[in-house]
Amino acid sequence: MNAFRPFYMTPCPQSMPPDEFNLCVTNMARTAFPYHIQGKLLALTDLKTEYSEYDLKIPRLNLLGNYQADGFFLFMAVNDKGPINITIVDLDLTVTTKFSKKVKKDKVLHMKLKDVSFKVNSIGRAYYYMGNLFQGALPLLSK
Repeated sequence: MNAFRPFYMTPCPQSMPPDEFNLCVTNMARTAFPYHIQGKLLALTDLKTEYSEYDLKIPRLNLLGNYQADGFFLFMAVNDKGPINITIVDLDLTVTTKFSKKVKKDKVLHMKLKDVSFKVNSIGRAYYYMGNLFQGALPLLSK
């Protein structure tokens, strides 16, 4: 599957060990951050509170993975799994973070993220694809 990826984002292979994967995702987010933030970011030494809020505008977000569903849809039992692709266009979020500040022995301000939340302000469009849904019998249901 070929998805649009901005030039400033490099993929992180899921086959990496967990510590390396987390570091890769963190570095990718830090690189992408300035391209999506509307407004001014303060240097950590300028932060007066333990709370921040900012708007994040993402022109296109692709979420790829696998799903597993077990339950009922209308009158049909659903026990399926397969690939999933969710594409969201023109996503506008408000991101709120809470953190604790501490000046350590090295006299450098250290911050620990305590909480992060996302409020969806608007979505331009969203597309969903779930492969093998109803075990591929969906065309039979329309007859």
